[in-house]
Amino acid sequence: SLDRFKITLGLPQTTQLRLADSEIEKLRKGGVKPLALDPHQAFRIALSHRLPLFNDLDRFEDRKRQVSIAANQLKTDLSIVGRVGLANNGGANDYTEFDFEEVRANVGLALNLPLDRLRERNQYRATLINFEASIRDLSLSFDELRNLLDRRIRELDQFRQSYEIQKNAVTLAKRRVEENQLRLKAGRVIFRRLSESQDALIAAQNSETSALVSYLEARLSLLLDLGVLDTGQEEYWLKSNPSKLKSLNTTPQSIPFVTPDAKIPTPTQLFE
Repeated sequence: SLDRFKITLGLPQTTQLRLADSEIEKLRKGGVKPLALDPHQAFRIALSHRLPLFNDLDRFEDRKRQVSIAANQLKTDLSIVGRVGLANNGGANDYTEFDFEEVRANVGLALNLPLDRLRERNQYRATLINFEASIRDLSLSFDELRNLLDRRIRELDQFRQSYEIQKNAVTLAKRRVEENQLRLKAGRVIFRRLSESQDALIAAQNSETSALVSYLEARLSLLLDLGVLDTGQEEYWLKSNPSKLKSLNTTPQSIPFVTPDAKIPTPTQLFE
């Protein structure tokens, strides 16, 4: 993984890198940072803060204005025309002898009736087609945004549940190691069983860390897709609210998980 990370950073493979354990300890100490958002609330936030969506809206408004401009070209044109000239006493090619007392001016009206508007009509139809296409594009952008936010929220809840499950797995693995240590001292189990339980504990701890990192990554991805991630904060990935919204709901939700000592609920109780 470190070698692949060097390629990502553009570093030579001979570069010596070491992971700082203090950073992962900060993540473990902080634990799961709750983020309570429903899809409708998330969509409303994205409508007000997501910059790519603003670009889609601007493109839609541009197409809408183009329809009005093209429709205006089909109307009658009434223009005011004027012309002012100065006499040149030095000849046609002498531009230094203008006589500002001999000024000739013309003014009038030019009327262009809409009798031949074939080119303007075709342009108007083309802008209507483009406008209808922009409506579909904008609708598609809204649908894709809803789908993206719904998927992010589901992933966030999935990783949160996975982390809680892995925490319980670590607790159970620690108990098995302690039990096998006591049984080994009592001569009731062979050393291989103790070694296997220790390996299972290490695997459970790795899975717990991986689930925590996946949850925090999904949380930051959701805030980034909403357009409210505040990267100006120091160590924003450790903050309870790394967003630009002070009213963002970070209240922990009740999680119907099964602890090692808890009574296992029925499927009906879980899905009610």
